[in-house]
Amino acid sequence: MFSLAFSNRLEILLDMLLARLAAERPGPFGQRQVVVPSAALRRKVELAVADREGVAANLRFDFLAQWLWQQIGCVVPVPERSPFAPALLAWRIYAELEPAPAVGADAAGRGWTAAHPRLARYLAGADARMRFELAERIARVFDHYLTYRPQWLARWSEGRGSVLEADASAAARADEAWQAALWRRIREAMGLRSEHPATAFLRAVTAMDHDALTATGLPRSVHVFGLPALPP
Repeated sequence: MFSLAFSNRLEILLDMLLARLAAERPGPFGQRQVVVPSAALRRKVELAVADREGVAANLRFDFLAQWLWQQIGCVVPVPERSPFAPALLAWRIYAELEPAPAVGADAAGRGWTAAHPRLARYLAGADARMRFELAERIARVFDHYLTYRPQWLARWSEGRGSVLEADASAAARADEAWQAALWRRIREAMGLRSEHPATAFLRAVTAMDHDALTATGLPRSVHVFGLPALPP
């Protein structure tokens, strides 16, 4: 069962969440799972549960991308930590944004940014700190794409056309072009020639019956609280 609750007041949503958490009784060794968009909202929920129940116990909080990766791991063999986590991905992106060496076999490979003037102009005046800050921002954007726009990344991986609307500006198309090129380079560097684990996960669970799903260890329920949007 999939249930959505809408309100423009956090207090109303929080009261509904507390009531549902109270009704869920996982036992002394069970957990009630809550997905939140920020550490601040996690703390608010913890304090509200402690105030209503006397103690904040049997709660597990995750961010959406982190939680989704954990569920994929219940069905498809994946590393414990996602290689696409922003903290890890930022370093891979930073390596791709480093200036091309003057000589050597890697010079041509590192010169890929020359084909993307908007990106190349920024990098031409950027020092190491600026390149890493850009890498961190790109990593967070790719993390959002993985969660909310996986079809974009699949299209880029296959080298197919633009994902933008026909009336998109030239600047937007230029930015899409270098992001798509960067995404393909990252996949190649990571040795990812096949589909993303999320695709394999969805295909597998779609084919399972109730008993098979129960055996995977997927949670019986999860409460997603305060997210501004949900991916398909």
